[in-house]
Amino acid sequence: MMKILGYCTWHVMTMIFVCGIAQPVCVAAELQRYTYQEIAMSIPVRIIVCAESDSKAQFAAEAAFRRMHELDAIMTDYDSDSELMQMCRLAGKTGELVAVSDDLYRVLQKSKQFSTDSQGAFDITVGPIVRLWRRARRLHEFPEQRLLDDARAVVGNDLWEIDMRTQTVTIKKDRVLFDLGGIAKGDIIDQAVAVLKNHGITAALVDAGGDIRVYGIPGDNDANGWLIGVSSHGKEVGRVVSDEIAMASSGDLSRYVMLDGVRYSHIVDPKTGIGLTNQTAVTVFALDATTADALATALSVLPPEEGLKLFTKYEGTAAMICRQSPQGTQNTQYETEVWHSENWGQLVTAVELLE
Repeated sequence: MMKILGYCTWHVMTMIFVCGIAQPVCVAAELQRYTYQEIAMSIPVRIIVCAESDSKAQFAAEAAFRRMHELDAIMTDYDSDSELMQMCRLAGKTGELVAVSDDLYRVLQKSKQFSTDSQGAFDITVGPIVRLWRRARRLHEFPEQRLLDDARAVVGNDLWEIDMRTQTVTIKKDRVLFDLGGIAKGDIIDQAVAVLKNHGITAALVDAGGDIRVYGIPGDNDANGWLIGVSSHGKEVGRVVSDEIAMASSGDLSRYVMLDGVRYSHIVDPKTGIGLTNQTAVTVFALDATTADALATALSVLPPEEGLKLFTKYEGTAAMICRQSPQGTQNTQYETEVWHSENWGQLVTAVELLE
């Protein structure tokens, strides 16, 4: 684990860009590279595929986008008729077993494990608190303490159970509300990749609002895989080359609210019920997007040293954490602290080593 101190002005702290994607030719001479874009999960989604023809590429990409829309409709908490919200209402009121679909079960089962491993830093029952802070950002006013206390009373990984044998969920209290915002996007990316592979696409990139997964060899000049650049404070600091990897980022660079001079993130601590006040940007690499997404969420909440211990549990993962605190009376300069997981250097090549 490495910690670095420094000073900088506050702007985008971590940024991922995929290099070498402009070349039109893929590995084999007959393969071409095609790019498709749509809005899914209310964010821009880009899919790049290598295929023998435009028709094959388009057919695969359209199938992947359909799958993404299908999964979003199941797991969103913005639609009261989604399977997720219907399950919460039914299971919470009855306390009985509620059967769930294969897709929802897959994400809930992984969510339970991530919550256990992170000791509650990742917790999908945070829904009631998240809704209070959405309102706070909209109205620019702090949530009432009474409402926060009520919401915290129905948050906790121990308030629900999942049965692997019957593929059912039990919720032990009424008003427990799931929010899959810290994991659903990763799962949807993974399922889109599965669709592309099933359609015979040998190399592709799926980019959903900056969270990505790549696989295969994208071009003649990229013999080892996709080239992914890692930036910190607007400057490239490292590169990753891989033919099978996912990346997720988490932070409060754009989604926050200022209340009485304090900056509160859209990311909330499930234990305190308060939006995070440390200005944090997290970058996580993993073998799949679901793991990267969930770990990025947990890492935003946990103290850096404690959070990085999680990475011993998950093979093929690495992380960088950047946190800033204002310095001086004008708050225009910031002290920056940077932590890396122990294996960061094994995966990410520092730019200075490339020169």
